[in-house]
Amino acid sequence: MRKTLLGTALLGLVCLLPACRSGYDVSIRNMTDHPILARIQGAHPDGAGQTLANDRLGPGDRTSLFTQQDYLRRVWLEIEYDGSAGHPASMDLVRGRTVVNIQGSGGGHGTPRIEEVSRP
Repeated sequence: MRKTLLGTALLGLVCLLPACRSGYDVSIRNMTDHPILARIQGAHPDGAGQTLANDRLGPGDRTSLFTQQDYLRRVWLEIEYDGSAGHPASMDLVRGRTVVNIQGSGGGHGTPRIEEVSRP
């Protein structure tokens, strides 16, 4: 009887794992001289990126983006200059809080740099 209860409890826990969700919280500071677009992206089942949260930041602005996703889903941050035809900079995200500064030059063209700020 005791083994049956333990087996049932373990099976119940295993069944819950695919439903586990994780939060991704990104604090972003635009240290460039140009507006930027910031997006949290997730992998869509068809392989394309799917925007989960986004914001536009002017020079010197700060923002926070948050999304809650399934535990095993790949999630990343994309940053690009507003109106630029260049490729966005990207960085894979880990669960929890991530703090980044956005640096760059080139008159709002090209790819900005994402610099993760270490936390004490």
